[in-house]
Amino acid sequence: MQHSQPSSSITLESIHQLLVNLQSRFDAHVTQTNANETALNSQVQSIRTELVAVKQTLALTHNKVIELCNPIRKYYTRITALPQELLTLVLSWLDPGTVFKYRRVCKAFDACLMTKQFSVLAVPRYVDDKEEFQDVRSETEVYVGPWGVDPVSKLFIDFPVPFQEAAAEYLFHKTKVLEITHGGSTFVPPRKYPIPAAFGKLSKVDTLVIASPNFVGPVPMEIWNIPSSTPLDALNISNMELNQELPTSVSQLKTLTVLVLINAGLHGRIPKELAELANLKVLNLYNNRLTGCIPSEIGNLVQLEEMELYSNSLDGVIPVTLGNLVKIQILSLNNNQLRGNIPSELGNLSSLRFLNLRENRLTGPVPAAMASMVLLNYCDLSVNPGLTCNVLFRGLII
Repeated sequence: MQHSQPSSSITLESIHQLLVNLQSRFDAHVTQTNANETALNSQVQSIRTELVAVKQTLALTHNKVIELCNPIRKYYTRITALPQELLTLVLSWLDPGTVFKYRRVCKAFDACLMTKQFSVLAVPRYVDDKEEFQDVRSETEVYVGPWGVDPVSKLFIDFPVPFQEAAAEYLFHKTKVLEITHGGSTFVPPRKYPIPAAFGKLSKVDTLVIASPNFVGPVPMEIWNIPSSTPLDALNISNMELNQELPTSVSQLKTLTVLVLINAGLHGRIPKELAELANLKVLNLYNNRLTGCIPSEIGNLVQLEEMELYSNSLDGVIPVTLGNLVKIQILSLNNNQLRGNIPSELGNLSSLRFLNLRENRLTGPVPAAMASMVLLNYCDLSVNPGLTCNVLFRGLII
């Protein structure tokens, strides 16, 4: 029986080659293992770095929590770290009657509370939450009772100017007639209040009446300087102690047809600039302390139907230019210190129904031309010792 021979024999060379291959594979495996170990070490180092950062963050957070929980540190020193816009928004959520008490807590509070942004945010929330203001917002004619008692007045007494301006704009956004009177009340306020400057910013009001002894002057310049874009037709500021002169800036009120300042504590001269109110029909300045002459420029107010300047301390002569006031029906210059003759030009006042020159220092004859004033039914020239009369006509008292 024959045995087959192997196809190849194992030689030293083949064994060497096998060992070389094994060594190469081992070296590659070791190299890969070392690379993986390096990558793993890098990841471990990264994790360790992140862990250190997390520990630092936790430590800072812990310190902040301890700091915020510190009862010695005041609350407002934390809230003031907010941006002003956010702090303003937060404060606007609080009741203004309370929050304005915190103006002195810190400068950040005061700065926020005095911004227009705060007032614009706070006013609607405050007004809409109170039933007493609902009718005011919906009415075109608003009548306010004694100042200092009526709830509306509290908006302009208890709060600073920016809040007042926002309140006036929001509360009176439909108002055409705003009238503030004492209403026959016997209430005596503990103090007198300034006229709110915010009333000079009422863009839709055509009639503004402030007639109450609860106010004190002077009239804010914002009212004298109401822009011509505001349709202000009538301005009545009376029955209070303004203790000021009538400013020349009154001439800015170009749309006025009625100007009434009676029993208002005015002193000084009547400004000639009044003559620039070309649409004026009623001018009442009686029961004041006005001095000086009646400006001759008043004769340019040819639309005047009523002028009452009585019970002042006006002196000088009656201007002949008053004869230009052909539409005037009521002219009262009594209880002054006017002197000289009654100008014959008054006979041109064909529409005049009522004339009172009583208690002055007028002299000379009563002009005969006055007898031709057919509509005149009252003419009091009495208590003028130097006055003589050679004419008689209806309604004459001398």
